Amino acid sequence: MNGKIMSVLCVLIIALISLAHAGQSEEVKIMTTPVTKQIYMITGKGGNIGLFIGGDGTFLIDDQYAPLTEKIVAAIKSVGGDFPKFLINTHYHGDHTGGNENLGKSGTLIFSHDNVRERLSTGSFIAAFNMKREAASREGLPVVTF
Repeated sequence: MNGKIMSVLCVLIIALISLAHAGQSEEVKIMTTPVTKQIYMITGKGGNIGLFIGGDGTFLIDDQYAPLTEKIVAAIKSVGGDFPKFLINTHYHGDHTGGNENLGKSGTLIFSHDNVRERLSTGSFIAAFNMKREAASREGLPVVTF
């Protein structure tokens, strides 16, 4: 296949995926899958979430999209966790950091790599998806970085 055909196919695939996911936040079902008694995987829309329920609080790895925060917190509570005390962002994409502001405003301590904080604080643009993301508010930024 030549380069132009491949480019057109890629654009079409991306467009179809975007249309399939557009406006479905209210339809998204959040599911918890136990790994151990204290560790769960949470699925919904976008990247998976890691959940650890411990004596020092509830710890999340990533947080999906902002409109799903209430559903995610309800799922956490359904398996015995509390409102997340700690959150680590694995990278800056919206399906991993979209709920940061909601959680940060409610007191969750957010951790990330320095570069994740930098991208969240300045905004970003992903050319392949023609997707621009505005900078996060102060509440949505990681507080502890490495």
